[in-house]
Amino acid sequence: MKQTTITVGSVTYAIKAKKALLSIGIKSKLIKVDSSKRELGCEYGVEFPSVYFLDAVAELKKQKINYSLYN
Repeated sequence: MKQTTITVGSVTYAIKAKKALLSIGIKSKLIKVDSSKRELGCEYGVEFPSVYFLDAVAELKKQKINYSLYN
């Protein structure tokens, strides 16, 4: 199954994002993003099945968790 990764600025927000997704039934995984590929340095992310993308971003917006897509 194809996965989508969103990134947030800290491990604290990654945990909040993971909990937010779980609250609507989306299982996800915390990851540390390779800092050599990011201009902001160290970042953390949450990986989840792409099929839930629209529901996931709606919930993150609802809970005011800022994110960006990881390319």
